[in-house]
Amino acid sequence: MTHILLPFMVLPLYAVMRGINNSFMRAAISMGSRPLSYCQIWCLRLVGHAAILLGLMASIPSLNVTPVMTFAK
Repeated sequence: MTHILLPFMVLPLYAVMRGINNSFMRAAISMGSRPLSYCQIWCLRLVGHAAILLGLMASIPSLNVTPVMTFAK
Protein backbone atom coordinates (compact mmCIF):
# COMPACT_ATOMS: atom_id res chain seq x y z
CA MET A 1 0.00 0.00 0.00
CA THR A 2 2.88 2.35 0.68
CA HIS A 3 4.16 2.07 -2.88
CA ILE A 4 0.74 3.20 -4.09
CA LEU A 5 0.78 6.25 -1.81
CA LEU A 6 4.43 7.13 -2.51
CA PRO A 7 3.63 9.46 -5.46
CA PHE A 8 1.33 11.40 -3.14
CA MET A 9 4.38 12.03 -0.97
CA VAL A 10 7.03 12.62 -3.63
CA LEU A 11 5.14 15.02 -5.87
CA PRO A 12 4.14 17.54 -3.14
CA LEU A 13 7.66 17.31 -1.71
CA TYR A 14 9.03 18.15 -5.14
CA ALA A 15 6.67 21.13 -5.31
CA VAL A 16 7.91 22.37 -1.93
CA MET A 17 11.52 22.01 -3.05
CA ARG A 18 10.80 23.90 -6.28
CA GLY A 19 9.32 26.71 -4.20
CA ILE A 20 12.60 27.40 -2.38
CA ASN A 21 13.95 30.70 -3.61
CA ASN A 22 17.34 30.49 -5.38
CA SER A 23 18.44 33.73 -3.78
CA PHE A 24 18.91 31.81 -0.51
CA MET A 25 21.56 29.64 -2.12
CA ARG A 26 23.28 32.57 -3.81
CA ALA A 27 23.35 34.50 -0.53
CA ALA A 28 24.76 31.51 1.38
CA ILE A 29 27.48 30.92 -1.21
CA SER A 30 28.38 34.63 -1.30
CA MET A 31 28.90 34.48 2.48
CA GLY A 32 31.32 31.58 2.12
CA SER A 33 29.09 28.57 2.62
CA ARG A 34 29.62 25.40 0.62
CA PRO A 35 26.69 24.07 -1.43
CA LEU A 36 26.50 20.90 0.68
CA SER A 37 26.32 22.83 3.93
CA TYR A 38 23.68 25.11 2.39
CA CYS A 39 21.63 22.04 1.56
CA GLN A 40 22.05 20.61 5.04
CA ILE A 41 21.16 23.82 6.83
CA TRP A 42 18.55 25.57 4.69
CA CYS A 43 16.97 22.95 2.48
CA LEU A 44 16.42 20.48 5.29
CA ARG A 45 14.93 23.19 7.49
CA LEU A 46 12.61 24.44 4.77
CA VAL A 47 11.59 21.00 3.50
CA GLY A 48 11.80 19.02 6.76
CA HIS A 49 8.34 19.90 8.03
CA ALA A 50 6.74 18.98 4.73
CA ALA A 51 8.70 15.71 4.58
CA ILE A 52 7.51 14.68 8.04
CA LEU A 53 3.90 15.59 7.29
CA LEU A 54 3.88 13.85 3.92
CA GLY A 55 5.58 10.78 5.40
CA LEU A 56 2.80 10.51 7.95
CA MET A 57 0.18 11.06 5.27
CA ALA A 58 1.61 8.19 3.22
CA SER A 59 2.24 5.75 6.06
CA ILE A 60 -0.90 6.07 8.21
CA PRO A 61 -3.37 4.87 5.53
CA SER A 62 -1.07 1.98 4.66
CA LEU A 63 -1.06 0.88 8.32
CA ASN A 64 -4.86 0.95 8.36
CA VAL A 65 -5.20 -1.43 5.39
CA THR A 66 -2.97 -4.20 6.76
CA PRO A 67 -5.28 -5.47 9.57
CA VAL A 68 -8.30 -5.39 7.26
CA MET A 69 -6.51 -7.53 4.68
CA THR A 70 -5.32 -10.11 7.22
CA PHE A 71 -8.72 -10.56 8.86
CA ALA A 72 -10.63 -10.66 5.57
CA LYS A 73 -9.88 -14.36 5.00
